Formats: sequence, structure tokens, C-alpha cells
Amino acid sequence: MEQDVGTPIHQHERLKPFTLKEIKNEITKLNHKKSPGIGLITAKMLKELPQEVLLNLRYILNVIIRLEYWPKSLKQAQIIMLPKPGNNPIYVKSYRPISLLPTISKVLEKLILKRINKESNPQDWIPNHQFGFRQDHSTVQQCHRVAETINKALESRQFCTAAFLDVSQAFEKVWHPGLLFKIKKLLPIKYYNLLKSYLQERHYVTKYKNETSRSFQIHSGVPQEVSSAPYSTYYTHQNYRHPGTQRWAHLPTTQPYLQPMLTPRQPHEISRNTSSPYRIGYKNGKYE
Repeated sequence: MEQDVGTPIHQHERLKPFTLKEIKNEITKLNHKKSPGIGLITAKMLKELPQEVLLNLRYILNVIIRLEYWPKSLKQAQIIMLPKPGNNPIYVKSYRPISLLPTISKVLEKLILKRINKESNPQDWIPNHQFGFRQDHSTVQQCHRVAETINKALESRQFCTAAFLDVSQAFEKVWHPGLLFKIKKLLPIKYYNLLKSYLQERHYVTKYKNETSRSFQIHSGVPQEVSSAPYSTYYTHQNYRHPGTQRWAHLPTTQPYLQPMLTPRQPHEISRNTSSPYRIGYKNGKYE
């Protein structure tokens, strides 16, 4: 698989250049309350750009997709540490890390994702049981599906055991070779080199109060707060399941199963979030 991922792609259809209208539409949708990354370019600043500067921005973004190279400056994240209330500040786990990415990179990601959704059918590679981050899919609908399965088991006087698994650090543990392998097989090939460049050689710096660390390279995982993050976890999602098991998922990190229980296996290390394990049994209309 790694040999297949490492094989370069030279001849393929090129991505069509972005239009000024496409870029303006995505800039308009930006949340002006979001903090900027290292570049300090805010959503409000992009929304106030004059026509001439927007034309220059369009030229830069089109050069990126033509060269199929994601600039390093757009892959540099700044992590700020927010203290969790009521926790001892001397421990690392007492802080919640927030990753801030360049606003221009977010615009480019949204443009690419919109093209991918238009040119490929997400239903072909997103599991049917996955409801998180999907249009017209909600938590309430997922709960109805679970309740329906339970009710059918009760009506048939059968056991029905539910296991709710919360995968710890699901975004941070995304396996890059496996992700690239599936991107190469599932998406139009013209996106491969650009997305490969997007994943590789990502770096971050950590800022706490007025101090900033040196830059460190990221060897695994995907950015969590970007448009493409949910799809990245779908790509690495495995569908191993016992024939008698039904499966539901709201977020890519949460995998509920119904009898019999089966833990999903990934080609890389997975750990369970021990802070939220649940096991509920139903028999003859009673909870066990």
C-alpha cells in the first residue's frame, strides 16, 4: 500500500481554476468571530478586501491548484492552551488545546471540498450509519433508528445489548498512508497530488500567554476544525461488523453497536476514551 501511495501521478486532468464568484461566496460565509492563525488575517479583513486584491487572491489560489502544492505557510498551525475550569494548572491535561489555522487556507479548503462534493458522490464512501457532519442527518433521527431496533428486539422477546464506544483522539490518530490510499482509490485522481501536499509537512507552534514554542512537525492526524476533517475520518473508517450487529455513528469518534458487540479494528493504534463508557442491556422490556 505504501508503494502505491508513493507512486507519483504525472498525467491527469487538471483542476479548473476558481472563479472570483466562487471565492467571494466562500469568504462571505466565513465566521468573523473565529480567531485567525499565525498570519493574523481575519475573516473580517477578507470580507473588506477591494476588487483588485481579490483578483490577486484568486491568482494565488489558482496557482496553488495548478502546481498541486499546498504552501507551508498555509499549513502552519498555532495552538493556544485554554485552562479547563476546576483543574490543577500544573498538569498538561488541565488545558484544552485549540488549533488556529490561516483563514486563507480555510477558504481554499472550502473551495476544494465543494468541488469534491460536486464531482463525486459522497454517499459512495460515507457509511450509511454515519450521521455526524452530514446534511439532513441529525442526532434525533439517529436516536429513532436505535430505538426502532431496540423495540423490534423487545417485541421478539430477544436480548438487545448496546455498546457505545468513544474513540480517543480520533482526529489526531488518522493514519496518513491509509488515508492517502483511500483518497487515491475513491476520489477523482486529479485531487490526489494536492491533497497529499495538504497532509504532508504540516507544522505547529504552541502559544501560552506571551510565550511561543519552536515549530514542530505533525506526523499523523488531520486538522479537526476545518471543513475536510470529517471526511478524513470517514476515509479511514472501517466497516468490520458481525452479520448480526447493527451500527450507528453520530460523530466520527463515537461508534455505537448493538448485539453482538464487536470492536472496530484500524491499521493503526486506537484507544478508547475511558471517561465515557456505557453498556446497556434490554431484556423482556426491562433495563439490565
